[in-house]
Amino acid sequence: MKVNYYKLLKISNETGAAAIANFDFLDNIHNYVMSILVKTANANIERKYKFNKHLNTTQEQIRNLITTEGEKLDATILEMGNHLAAVEKEFNENHQHLKGKIPYGVLLIAYVDMETDERDFKVIILKSDYDEFIAENTGQQTAGLSVNNQIFKTCQFNIKWHENEYEILQIAASDSTKRQAAYWLKDFLELEVIRQDKENTEKAYEQIKKKILNPLMSDHKPDYLILYNSTISYMRSEGMFDLDYYKDEIIGNYTPYDDTLKIDVLKSRVDQLRVGDKFDAQFTKVPSAITDKIKQIIKLTDEIELKIKQEIPGMESKILPYEQGPKKGITIISPDGYEYARGIKRKKQESAL
Repeated sequence: MKVNYYKLLKISNETGAAAIANFDFLDNIHNYVMSILVKTANANIERKYKFNKHLNTTQEQIRNLITTEGEKLDATILEMGNHLAAVEKEFNENHQHLKGKIPYGVLLIAYVDMETDERDFKVIILKSDYDEFIAENTGQQTAGLSVNNQIFKTCQFNIKWHENEYEILQIAASDSTKRQAAYWLKDFLELEVIRQDKENTEKAYEQIKKKILNPLMSDHKPDYLILYNSTISYMRSEGMFDLDYYKDEIIGNYTPYDDTLKIDVLKSRVDQLRVGDKFDAQFTKVPSAITDKIKQIIKLTDEIELKIKQEIPGMESKILPYEQGPKKGITIISPDGYEYARGIKRKKQESAL
């Protein structure tokens, strides 16, 4: 990867203006910026966007970033910084009731050659808190700084050149806060989603069910039932869907009944869902789009069935596998169940006297 250019701007959302950022320790800043750009350019795509056809300010600015150089390029970059500063100033003034305002920030704008045979380039736009760059400027990485753990809002424009013409193949954005801030996406970048949340919810569940859960039915039925119910519970809850969270928490923290079921293999299958590009890796869930219900009756023995009446958040911590020698079964975390089982044991002891 080759960085053709980058600029750092200080974004003052108090004055609504931007300025070129100058730092004392340029080597520190340069190395830090390079690390950020490599990480961002190679990051997983979270959600794809397109330009709002009714707005053209940002689209024209991106065109200038791609096709111009020199003073016109610098003017375009400063223009984008001023635009963001004005958007943030207006947001803070109109949302003074919120606990936290948008903090003073740094905008990084870069044009990157991916150095492939296909002439692939990227425009990368990234917003970070100003304090993080100040800490990095002095080399104080111990002050909570890590390239792998930052509060970033990013946008990537994937570009391909055909002779003297360029084409924007893909626009992707991510937000480390998982909130997909509207002021960043809609007001500053002038983007709109390609897939709506309802479609994403339906497609994500469909692909998880088809490629992750259903293959477990024949050889790992107990594990299938637990993971199926955990998935339903997650998809039917309010909030953000995050494919990495599903992979690491719902799948990754599960302890299988069957030792032959390898969780790392399942996690790898979840990662492969990105390749199919059927849904975005992050979106706001629409619980009503999931019409499947949890499996209510689980046969334990010919005489005993487990009936689940409603969705159980954190089911994997309440229904646990049990194994002692050749004996296998389940443990259900329940104070009432414990008292019932203790009563059965007491009666058996009394009858033996």
